[in-house]
Amino acid sequence: LVIVDSIQSVFSTSIQSVPGSIAQVQYSAIKLSEVAKGRGYIVVFVGQVTKSGYFAGPKLLEHIVDTVLSFEGDRKQDLRVLRVLKNRFGPADKTEVYVMGGVGLGLADDYLAELIKSDSGDSAGSVKTVIMEGSRPLIVEVQALNAPAQFGNARRVVTGLSAKRVQMLLAVLHRRAGIKTDQYDIYINISGGFKVDDPALDVPVCLAVASAIKDKPVSRENVYFGEVGLLGEVKPVSFADKRKDEIKKRGYEYKEVGKSISSIVKGL
Repeated sequence: LVIVDSIQSVFSTSIQSVPGSIAQVQYSAIKLSEVAKGRGYIVVFVGQVTKSGYFAGPKLLEHIVDTVLSFEGDRKQDLRVLRVLKNRFGPADKTEVYVMGGVGLGLADDYLAELIKSDSGDSAGSVKTVIMEGSRPLIVEVQALNAPAQFGNARRVVTGLSAKRVQMLLAVLHRRAGIKTDQYDIYINISGGFKVDDPALDVPVCLAVASAIKDKPVSRENVYFGEVGLLGEVKPVSFADKRKDEIKKRGYEYKEVGKSISSIVKGL
């Protein structure tokens, strides 16, 4: 096993360009790959991600290697996510979540369980849901808080979700479910610092906001998921069986939702 950290620091005198340039990185990676395949070695390239999100430049390494792994995290959070972006020899949708502790990285299963555990009982504005990180389901908590809007200018502060998606859901709640979202500043957060782009969070977000505004708690033993359309209808989402299996595995109960967000909110 050979680990090259980082590929940007490797260079060859056969190329008339500075170390770290696109030509140097590409040439070095190709030559190292040829040597590795000829001698039966495994080579791991560690490469930086550019500001535009490309791995060591404009996708130049991804076409050379057999597997691409992305290791992501926020410096303010303990969680780290390892994603498989490319894999010529297996599935390319695997994800694993780790937590950075005092002795290094460890699997985050116990840590994630602690994030959503509470001894305070049911709380208004708190709803559990299950997201998909690649092919892995994870149970997280959606939290919502409301406060009276000042001078008729309602604020929306969103962490971990698309702000535009939340604006749409608040409009649906206002128009289709009779929840006066325009009268309140609304704050929404996903526990654990996750950044989620999953339409399955539509129902729990709507439910958390309605729960906060009506000051009526949702049972912490129930887990919700579902997509909400502009007409207020609830749509099925992908990986529903995997999500339900994870809910059962963690000791929670999947709560069947109605066909419209209005009927769900009225149940509070």
